Amino acid sequence: METKQFCQLPHSPAYHFLLQAGPRLKPLQQVHAYVIVSGSGHSRSLLTKLLNLACAAGSIIYTRQIFLSVANPDSFLFNTLIKSTSKFHKFSIYSLFFYNCMLLSDISPSAYTFTSIVKSCADLSSLKLGKVVHGHVLVNGFGLDVYVQAALVACYAKSGDLGNARKVFDKMRERSVVSWNSIISGYEQNGFGREAIRLFKKMREEGFEPDSATFVIVLSACAQLGALSMGCWVHKYTIGHGLDLNVVLGTSLINMYTRCGTVTKAREVFDSMKEKNVVTWTAMISGYGTNGHGRQAVQLFDEMKRRGPCPNSVTFVAVLSACAHAGLVKEGWQVFVSMREEYHLKPAFVLVMEEMDGAGCYIMRRSGSGNCVPRGDIRDFDPKGR
Repeated sequence: METKQFCQLPHSPAYHFLLQAGPRLKPLQQVHAYVIVSGSGHSRSLLTKLLNLACAAGSIIYTRQIFLSVANPDSFLFNTLIKSTSKFHKFSIYSLFFYNCMLLSDISPSAYTFTSIVKSCADLSSLKLGKVVHGHVLVNGFGLDVYVQAALVACYAKSGDLGNARKVFDKMRERSVVSWNSIISGYEQNGFGREAIRLFKKMREEGFEPDSATFVIVLSACAQLGALSMGCWVHKYTIGHGLDLNVVLGTSLINMYTRCGTVTKAREVFDSMKEKNVVTWTAMISGYGTNGHGRQAVQLFDEMKRRGPCPNSVTFVAVLSACAHAGLVKEGWQVFVSMREEYHLKPAFVLVMEEMDGAGCYIMRRSGSGNCVPRGDIRDFDPKGR
C-alpha cells in the first residue's frame, strides 16, 4: 500500500502543495494541516517529504515534532532525517539524536546512514563520538565502503587525529579527489604544511586531477610555510588549465602572496577578480598592513567603503592594525570614529597606535561604559599630536 501511495505521490494535491511551500515554515505548517484534514496524515511518503522541507526551513523544533508524531518510522525516514540534519552545521547534534532513535528502534544503519553520521561527528569536532561511530561502522560491515571511509578520513583529520585519518586513508581501495582533499586539508589545518604539499604531489603522481578545493588547501599550506615558488606554480597551473578564479581561490592566492611578502602580485590577483566579497577586500587590506604598506591599506579601505561590500569588524581590525604599524595615528583615529559612528561597531580589542616620531603611544581600550576611549583622559588625546 505504501509503495503504491509513494508512486502516486507526485500527482497528489498534498505533494503539489508541499512543492509550492518549499522550505518555508508557515506555508509548510499550513500544508501539514491540510494533509491531516484530508486524511493523508499517515502517509509515510508525505511525512518524509515534509520532514525534509521542515529541516531545510531551519526549524528543528518543528522537524522533531513531526518526527515524534510518526508511528513506527522506517529506515528511509530515519536516513532522510539524518542526512537532512547533517547538511546544517547547527543541526549536527540532532543528526546524532535521530541516529540514536534509529538504533533504539532496532533498525540497522546503512552505508548511507554512516556517511551522514560521520560527517556530523566531523562538524562537531568530536573525536570521541567519531571513534564510537567508527566502531559501529566496523560492526555493521561497512569498514571498506569508500564513501564511509572518505567521511572517516575527514572526521579524524578535522578532529586532529592524523594518525587514524592516515590509517583509514591508506586502507582505501578506491580514492577520490574528495578523500585526497580531506587528508591534505587535515595536515594543513594541523600545522603540517610540508606533509600537505608532499601528499598533494603524491596525489598528482597517482593520476588524480586536483580541483579548486585542492588548490585552496595547498595555497594555505604555501602561506603557512612561506613557499612562494610552490604558490606561484599553483597560480600558473590554475591559469593554464582554465580554472575559474572564484572568490575562494582568488582570496587564497591573495593570502598566499601577501604572507610570502609579494604584495604587488597579490594586488594583481585582486584587480583581476570579477567578484570580490568582504573576505577578499579584508585579505588585501590586511596584506598591505602586515607588509608595512599602511597608506595603501587605508586607501583600499576608503575604496571599499565607496564601491565594495560593507566592512565588518575583521576589516576594521586589519585597517587599524595597518595604521598602528605604520604610525598613521590621524588616519587610524578617523577609521576608528567611522567604525563607531558610521557602522555602529563596538570593538572589544586593544589597539596600540604609535606616532612615527615616538612622541605618543595611544592604547584604545573598552571603557566600563562600553565606549572606546584612549588610556587616560579623552581630552588629552589629539590625533594631530598637538
